[in-house]
Amino acid sequence: MTSVSGLVAAVIDELDAAAVALFPAWLPGAEGIEGPGGAHLPAVRALALRRAAASEHYGPFLAELAERALAGGPSGLRPEVRAAGLARALADSFGRSRTALLVRVPDGLTAAGQEVLVAACEWLAHRGGRWGGVAGGRAAGRRRSAGDGQAAPSRSHRPRRPRAAAGVVPGAGRTAASRQSR
Repeated sequence: MTSVSGLVAAVIDELDAAAVALFPAWLPGAEGIEGPGGAHLPAVRALALRRAAASEHYGPFLAELAERALAGGPSGLRPEVRAAGLARALADSFGRSRTALLVRVPDGLTAAGQEVLVAACEWLAHRGGRWGGVAGGRAAGRRRSAGDGQAAPSRSHRPRRPRAAAGVVPGAGRTAASRQSR
């Protein structure tokens, strides 16, 4: 790929195909619904909207993804919406809260190609909120985004502060459980 937008679009399309193939793992209650016939499309749409209302999912994205899992077709949503929604759907498919995207740097990638690759990973991390990672090659040693607003450390950098441990959010003074009970 020679452009960041082209590479991002290709990655999102691959992730979309993976999410569609994993249907209904990311949509509880849709087990046994196959194909677009009968009431299947309205049924998965309703399940998706119900799931979104009770979670971090964006309803229009999840409903569209569920319908496309049955009927096919392209997405009409913006890449930013798709990146974030696919991260959640793929994580749900495996019973996880987050999804990591590990990108192997191809051998022999030019300096310009490395810049495109790193920029595309940064785009996915910032706009998708849950993606990021580069492994191998010279591009892997560059400082890049981790998807949570903090720069990911390269081998020569240390984290600025420790991650949350045992339910305690650094600097918050309360556990995650005590914030939820309020």
